[in-house]
Amino acid sequence: MFRTIMPFWLIGLLSCCWLSVFLAAQGLPWHFDEQRYYEDYHALSAEVETPHLSWAKESVWSDLKVLIIAPSWGQRESVELQQRYDFQVSTLMTLRHNAFAGLTSVGSPLSPEQVFAQFESELLPKKYDVIVVSRTSWGLFPSAYRYEILRKVYEEGSGLLLINVGKHQELDQLWKREAWQPEIELEELSALSYVNRGNAAKTNISGRIFGKGRVLRLDWRGMSAQMILTPWPAKNNFDLEWEYEHYLALCSKAILACADKINDSLEKPVAALQLQSGLREQQLSFEIKPGANGASLELLAFSKELPQGHQLGKFAYDQRKLGGIVNANLPAGAYVLLALSRNKQEKLCGYQYFPLQVQSNLYITDIKLEKEALAKAGDFVYDLRNGLELGQLTERQLTMRGGEVQIFALLDEKLPQTKIELLPKEESDPDFRLLCNSGKQSNAYHLRVFDAAGNERAEYADTVLNNEVYTLRPALNDPRGT
Repeated sequence: MFRTIMPFWLIGLLSCCWLSVFLAAQGLPWHFDEQRYYEDYHALSAEVETPHLSWAKESVWSDLKVLIIAPSWGQRESVELQQRYDFQVSTLMTLRHNAFAGLTSVGSPLSPEQVFAQFESELLPKKYDVIVVSRTSWGLFPSAYRYEILRKVYEEGSGLLLINVGKHQELDQLWKREAWQPEIELEELSALSYVNRGNAAKTNISGRIFGKGRVLRLDWRGMSAQMILTPWPAKNNFDLEWEYEHYLALCSKAILACADKINDSLEKPVAALQLQSGLREQQLSFEIKPGANGASLELLAFSKELPQGHQLGKFAYDQRKLGGIVNANLPAGAYVLLALSRNKQEKLCGYQYFPLQVQSNLYITDIKLEKEALAKAGDFVYDLRNGLELGQLTERQLTMRGGEVQIFALLDEKLPQTKIELLPKEESDPDFRLLCNSGKQSNAYHLRVFDAAGNERAEYADTVLNNEVYTLRPALNDPRGT
């Protein structure tokens, strides 16, 4: 009995045939298309979408052409910029912060010749409103490319934004030109970690006029290899889950400044804005800058607890002064106030940041205990923070005066001998700890929590036995859900 053995050369030939059929069916080229691979490598993709806010779309800057030249590792931030702003963004990728081009096991798989070819086709012949050069030392660029970038600024009026590009004698000479200070102040973002930890004074934001264009330096104090537009904490101690939006917004405003496209509508207030928490009707007014082309203004307040923003108000412009009723029903603390100016077509035409401080010195007037299972007429209410008996419930409603946070115990009988003790607070302790002791072993204390606006916070409710410690971890001057 004989078996036919297929020769290896025939196996290889048939494999190639099957491969060619498969590639053809998938619409893929049979041979390696170097140009296509190179273009795909440099193209931005919005296929992976991350959580983001979209208040900047649609805008009057949708035709702004922005070229971002930065290391390939950080170009995800170019996509993040595109998700939020409708600029026309394109990119050129260098290898890393200390190498313009090269082949490494990690990073760009492209040869220096391929990188040079891309710069020749994308940088030299095309016009851009703004060129962003980030995280690659200025001296690493070939002199011809540095010359072409500066020529576009001087002759064509392109803006140039330099982000952490290091020192170079050409930049030293450039900075002897006429100074230009953009309307960008980090102090406006004083609620953010980068600013309130003392980095503002160590961040260089300065500009120069160069021919027809503008050059701006934005030197963050610290950046990671993965960031090309925004700062990065050295010890990962920034709350980027909500702060990132505003760091990127500041960078986008730097881009607009380089293009001479900042359309701020409001004069900076003489003093920091302060609002009282819980007041549903407060008058807030701004002076309008001459030449403002906005038709309406929206005010949003942001914080860690309100990452999506809380709308304080939205109202139309009224000649030189803008004013209206705002709702500052917010927890006490520092906020980022964002003012969005839109034209008659409802397109964003300007945005500004202001520091906002919310104070809470309110009084609870009516607390309604509407669930029969939790409270009934005849129950006694104790204020556990101050150790006081507040009163007895009548038809499940009690009128009382209080401070920012109220913590109550509902007791079935009056216990005048109950001892309420606030435990000593140490640096490592949570916000609030208390101990109830009536001298009896069988007592149970049903604790309910209300915020400054009189809303019950059921997530902090608890039942504790006699001599058990009740621990309250968050700061409760936070009227969420109102």
